[in-house]
Amino acid sequence: MEIAGGPVRAADAVHHEQASRRPHVFTDALSGREAFLKLRREWDAALAAGPDPSPFLDHDFLRLWLETFAASQQPMILTARREQRLAGALGLLVGPARIEGVVPVRLAQAWCNSHSNRGGVLLGAEGVPVIDALVHRLLDEPWDVLSLRDLPRERGILDAISEALRREHCAVGYESPMDSPYVPLPPTWAEFEGRLDAHFRQNLRRRRRRLEEHGTVQLEVLTTTEGLDAALEDAFSIEASGWKGEERSAIRARPELVSFYSSWARRLGQQERLRLCFLKVGERRIAFHFGFVQADRYYLPKCGFDEGFRECSPGQLLISDVLRRCIDEHLQSFEFLGFSMPWKRDWTPLVRPHASVWAYRGTPRGRLARFARLELRPRVAKAWRSIEALRKRVPA
Repeated sequence: MEIAGGPVRAADAVHHEQASRRPHVFTDALSGREAFLKLRREWDAALAAGPDPSPFLDHDFLRLWLETFAASQQPMILTARREQRLAGALGLLVGPARIEGVVPVRLAQAWCNSHSNRGGVLLGAEGVPVIDALVHRLLDEPWDVLSLRDLPRERGILDAISEALRREHCAVGYESPMDSPYVPLPPTWAEFEGRLDAHFRQNLRRRRRRLEEHGTVQLEVLTTTEGLDAALEDAFSIEASGWKGEERSAIRARPELVSFYSSWARRLGQQERLRLCFLKVGERRIAFHFGFVQADRYYLPKCGFDEGFRECSPGQLLISDVLRRCIDEHLQSFEFLGFSMPWKRDWTPLVRPHASVWAYRGTPRGRLARFARLELRPRVAKAWRSIEALRKRVPA
């Protein structure tokens, strides 16, 4: 999908206040970065009071995201207020796009991508019911297709958004289901270790002994900005040492990603929430976590290990050491983030389900986009699989 930049509106801000279907809730549509910056204090206050205090919805993170990934675009912010207090908000980028590379539409998409880890809607103390007001206000804006990525199913957020869109006569589809593993942390390491598969525990001990043959193994954790620049350079180098480097998908392959993660790490370090963790052999860093803590949870947006030590499983050994530290810090959970993978499932069977929501309005382009994405694409994919299967059966 190709997305072109451009302003959402000609004016810097558009104020359209109306009563929603919920009494005493009023909605606005604001446009521009300055409008978003002015919301900082009440935005974070609403987030802290709401049912989903996701760190990927806090104002500083979203501001950094916009600066990095939407520098040429004009953001739009839908807000819902009750008694002058911010009760909810949804940030969007609206502009021209092509669905399936063919259908030209006006696309409204949330401030979210693969580096956001989780999407969502800002909800204050009123909680999920405010979603109705935001979606109702959204229908006053000119768009054909809506994309809301990686919404959590927890607390009914994804279902509430989908149902509100359907009530507004939009066709709704779910895509890219994502189950993000997480580990509830007990009071003691012994209790946690007892939950693990015995064979897995034995493998960890054996691989730690193998790694110790190369030198002393220890955990290093940076929580502030001291020594941060050199540590980040080591982390980016470790990540690029494997397949991500070969495919040029590593952070250091894109200057904007280096800037994004470096700036994010500095902000976390200034707040002493950073957990840039390394597994070291002697003085050599061979595996890393770009992690941080918030609200008694440890989050892991990025990790990697030196492929030269693969046989010793340094990534899993680092997770073991970090989990032990999290328990010592009396944290409540370890959030792997991203998709469920075998190496994550070694630690936990529990997941937080997410999905992306696509909504199509009844405009001519909206209907055509829905047909192209929900009906035509599956048919083409099925036909292509049949052709490939036939080619394999027919001798060359």
